[in-house]
Amino acid sequence: MKLQEKIQKKAEGYGILTPEFLEGAKFALNNQWINVEDDLPCNHEDMYNMSGSFIYTNDVLALDGTRPVIVYMIFNDKTGEWKWNKPLNIKYWLSIPKLTKE
Repeated sequence: MKLQEKIQKKAEGYGILTPEFLEGAKFALNNQWINVEDDLPCNHEDMYNMSGSFIYTNDVLALDGTRPVIVYMIFNDKTGEWKWNKPLNIKYWLSIPKLTKE
């Protein structure tokens, strides 16, 4: 059974709260720590920003060992490589969720 099918089956047990359960499950799946060996913020063009000739990504929450830090990646046009803006040992990261505007 696929993960989506398991989530749907579980949600059905919540009756009128099924839509809220599914929304929570979607949020949880979209906001998990990402291993840097699997993906990096620089692989997502929708996260790019530009200031003058500098290209960088949005801030992300990252783990430097077990310590959470806020960092971003910068593109070095001389080497053609992306680097974290701080010399840290980052293993996991996640996008900082956008606040809703009311």
